[in-house]
Amino acid sequence: MRGNFTKLQSAILETLLYFDIFDYPLTLRQIFLLISVSDVSVAQVRNCLENSPLTTLLVKRNEYYCMKGKEDTIRSINYRMGRGKQLLTMAEKTARMIRHLPFIRGIYISGDLSKGVATTDSDIDFFIISAPQRVYLSKLFLALFRRIFFLNPKKLLCFNYILDERHLELDDKNHFVAMEIAYLRMLYNQDLFDKFLAANGWVTEFVPRYRSVHAGVNKLYLKKSKIQGIVELFFNNPVGKFLDRSLMYLWRYSCSVKYRKHDSIRNSFMNGTQRSFCKIHDSNRKVRILDQYNKRMHKMGLTQVVIKTG
Repeated sequence: MRGNFTKLQSAILETLLYFDIFDYPLTLRQIFLLISVSDVSVAQVRNCLENSPLTTLLVKRNEYYCMKGKEDTIRSINYRMGRGKQLLTMAEKTARMIRHLPFIRGIYISGDLSKGVATTDSDIDFFIISAPQRVYLSKLFLALFRRIFFLNPKKLLCFNYILDERHLELDDKNHFVAMEIAYLRMLYNQDLFDKFLAANGWVTEFVPRYRSVHAGVNKLYLKKSKIQGIVELFFNNPVGKFLDRSLMYLWRYSCSVKYRKHDSIRNSFMNGTQRSFCKIHDSNRKVRILDQYNKRMHKMGLTQVVIKTG
């Protein structure tokens, strides 16, 4: 079947097609929270899933829905959730320690683990919010922690994104980033997390109920560190600002040398190294994922998304 879907049917199919890229089946509640249509009830979504042309394209096993032919993703979900639980325990243990590091203001989980699942190849992707103009000093202390003070088997800890708390709105606004924000899991500093979500209200264009995605999920509440303030006294001055800026330029130079023969990777790292943020993952991955999403949408006769990355 191709095209001729109602607005609700299209929204449901678009959501399942997106998460199919990651082999991630969805429950009724997840579909309801993630679809782009806001003026419908859970009952209407359930009825659409069970009594519409979508039944020829989808499969339901237990409480999960997936695209027909991908039933193996449902069979493996319990294992992936079990592995995810193990890594979340490690992530919480890590958060309890790194909240004491200088200039760390917020600690959150992104990637697969934010959805509560993981595989044997998964790592722990941390999304960090730092004090103003201290992104790169934060990065330095996190790197020292990972290499010296913490047993990091198989390099599981990845501090992929560090953001200045005075620049919470992300420039990169697309379907991929919207879904990552919707699933971002809070570990430390709920108040700052709420400010981050408020600053990125554009996500409602993709996921109107994004602030409800993690409702009911257990959260880790940690008190503000007293140790942190003592160490920061040595860097809360012009010298600290100079060091942070110098570390940024050093990081940019290091990346330009390391990836001098790989233009796309080098450009991705250089673009991800700015005064107010440092993101070290491959931005081309977002393009590849959105391209896959467009191809699946096109196959179903659905409106394709605009591929725009920052």
